[in-house]
Amino acid sequence: MNDTVTTTISPDVRQRHADCMALIASDKCRASFSELFDFYAPRVKSYMLRLGASALEAEDLAQDVMVTVWRKAGMYDRKQASVSTWIFRVARNRRIDKFRRASRPDLDADEPMLRPPDIEQPDAALDRVQIEEAVRAELVKLPPEQLELLQAAFYEGLSHSEIATKFNLPLGTVKSRIRLAFGRLRGQLEPEGGDADYAAGQLDPAFALLLETQSMLRRDVRGALAASEAVSGFMLETAEPVQMSAGAGARALELIDALESGDSVTATDFTGDAELACLPMPLRDKALEAFDAAGWQANAPGIRRMKLDVGSDLEIELYRIQPNAKVPRHSHGGTEFTLVVAGGFSDETGSYGPGDLAVKGPDDTHQPVGDPGEVCFALAVRDAGLQFTGIMGVIQRVLGR
Repeated sequence: MNDTVTTTISPDVRQRHADCMALIASDKCRASFSELFDFYAPRVKSYMLRLGASALEAEDLAQDVMVTVWRKAGMYDRKQASVSTWIFRVARNRRIDKFRRASRPDLDADEPMLRPPDIEQPDAALDRVQIEEAVRAELVKLPPEQLELLQAAFYEGLSHSEIATKFNLPLGTVKSRIRLAFGRLRGQLEPEGGDADYAAGQLDPAFALLLETQSMLRRDVRGALAASEAVSGFMLETAEPVQMSAGAGARALELIDALESGDSVTATDFTGDAELACLPMPLRDKALEAFDAAGWQANAPGIRRMKLDVGSDLEIELYRIQPNAKVPRHSHGGTEFTLVVAGGFSDETGSYGPGDLAVKGPDDTHQPVGDPGEVCFALAVRDAGLQFTGIMGVIQRVLGR
């Protein structure tokens, strides 16, 4: 029996929701907030329940998401996304904060979303809203057998093998249907394997941060993520709402009042780092949080690193490499993805600039060197620590790191 829901809200209603966000940001309009709360809170609750939260946890998370909508409404840009897509991002991040992964995911060196494209994808130059509207138009046309698999992956966070078991389908059939669905959504381009996980909020948060940061540096990745986030907004809109408890909206407003009455009138003493403030979002916020919590650690002359907390069991660090500074030669205990955010570095395999991704595995030993000119900032995600050679390797073994 197919109970897949494909009815989404009209463009006029989406426009109305965007107007509500503007009124919340400019006038702290409670009527606009209540309108959004009544529509989205039950759907966010439904999403959380499908992903394994208890009824109480799902309601608390939905409340938290909507309070965040009130407090961060000024950050919403209707030119970048629909309200449903924006709220999904908030919900996804809150879920990640609440339920950290129980096991370490394996890094895939062949992850398609992280490979440079052979040619620039034509949708990369489109406005994000245009991409979103195009994806929505295709979603409602998908055959039920494709759409139901997307919804299973989205709501329940199931892997391909788990979907195959649930629907009693061969694994190859599941992969094929999902690939075909994303092929249509991406304008008949080859679908990228990471899109489904990202849209479903199932991509590891370290990878999500890497991809979101890369999307700010490369148009092709930005177009891909815009398409996958459009799926997120569509799925949230078409979710079967689960009723919130009586008085939930009023309690949300009471919580907002309590939070705002406790806000300091004076600016928070947050010095941050001028260089970090120039990094692209969303990396900027995570880097400033890490700087405020622990700051940089010296790694070698001209090399500093800083661990980031994004709710992942993977190692994720930001590196600052001065021009001509040499990272100690090292190998890798697992797979490492390094995204250049600013400046550049070179190693034995080539040179990497902003938006480029260097992928290294256990068989690779290299020594990155900062390129002349601009300071290099690089974001590294790995599933095992670096294995240094030479004197740094001796020190590492003595320290047990």
